[in-house]
Amino acid sequence: MATRESASAKVQVATAETSPELRSPFRAKDNNTWPGAEPALTPQAFLVCILWLTQILLSPVYVFESGLPQPADFLMVFLSLVVLLFRGFPLPRRGLPFLGLLVALATYTAIVNGWWYLKVGDSGLLLPSLYYFFNCIVFATFLSLYTWLGRSLISLTCCAFAISALFQVVVSLQIVDISLNDFIRATLLFKNPNQTAYYAVLVGSFMLLCARANLLPYFLRLWMPFFLAQLGYIVALTQSRAGLASLGLIVGLFSIRRLTTGILLGSLLFLLARSPMGDQLIQVISERVQQKQKSLDEELAYRGYARIWQNREYLLFGAGEGAYERFEVLWGKELHSTFGNILMSYGVVGFVIICAFFWNLFRRCGWSNTIGFLPAFAYGLTHNGIRQSEFWMIAALAVCLYLERHRPQQLPESQRLVGQRSSLSPHFLARPQVNLRGKRLVTSPAQ
Repeated sequence: MATRESASAKVQVATAETSPELRSPFRAKDNNTWPGAEPALTPQAFLVCILWLTQILLSPVYVFESGLPQPADFLMVFLSLVVLLFRGFPLPRRGLPFLGLLVALATYTAIVNGWWYLKVGDSGLLLPSLYYFFNCIVFATFLSLYTWLGRSLISLTCCAFAISALFQVVVSLQIVDISLNDFIRATLLFKNPNQTAYYAVLVGSFMLLCARANLLPYFLRLWMPFFLAQLGYIVALTQSRAGLASLGLIVGLFSIRRLTTGILLGSLLFLLARSPMGDQLIQVISERVQQKQKSLDEELAYRGYARIWQNREYLLFGAGEGAYERFEVLWGKELHSTFGNILMSYGVVGFVIICAFFWNLFRRCGWSNTIGFLPAFAYGLTHNGIRQSEFWMIAALAVCLYLERHRPQQLPESQRLVGQRSSLSPHFLARPQVNLRGKRLVTSPAQ
């Protein structure tokens, strides 16, 4: 029997040595840890954490006009260069196909916009492509930081979003009376109320994914009903119909998995609604909804969808993103839709690339890790939200959760390779030992 056990252990060790999956496809270049393992807090890691925290906190602060890079965008580029200098910008192998599709989309937008710039001569056609390449930087930086900081990155991001939302609530207290009495849509630190509402929706979606993966810090789990109430208050001040609908979807998805959170949040919102300010806020929102009531055809025309079928000659390769004076529908403005804008600006080719990105994301990462996109997609039916950095952080988070799910398990001591050390957290060590094909690695019981 001892001989049989020894032979079984040798077979499994040999498998670990020869399997291409177990040869560490995600292993960092300079150590023996897997992405997601908790690192030592070195001075370099501390600096990167401070830069990342600052970037998140500055994200809702708009200094320049809408459509131009903001301070947080410059800081994100600087942070990516710091990561490149300190770590060589390591990326998990399983995340490269997603990044490749984003780079392909950005490259195609540059080709289309460059072509139309040569024909039309409008320099405004050149800026949008920079945003698509910037989206690639955001996505890649998040993945690279995850390979370095592990789950600490996710916890830090959640805390930063919580602080940011609380800070915006404090700022809103200075202008809430003016906003309600004069029926003005609040922008807070942004330049446009729709940007404020969309930011709250994306932050809520990010927290939703972390909560479903049990990666929220403990104090945020307790604070979650109040946090969602803060987001609801922010969106209510903007009077955004799409924002309120999308946030309602987030609350519903939270409540499905965490009934206690839903009950506490419902009770809290009921108490706030009965307050004088809450009653006035509900009245303002109701009046705006009544004023904006339109038929489906009128709503589609108002959002600019008619531009697509009235300019079919652009559907194959796209009309470029800019120089909107060429179109009668929504003259001088962009199409108010995320995917509609992609189809009109970059044609079927660009639309297929972005759909391939999300199809691969949903197929590989699973429904549970990508459900956070539903509120963003709902909001994107009436607004173009593809340039918001938090949107691509959610995409990168979905890939990180996919890596967490496929992280190889620690082998028992008798089967571990010589000199091999575990970098897995106790959360994973408590699970049954399995290989990447889903089969348990068990030894024969001693008899």
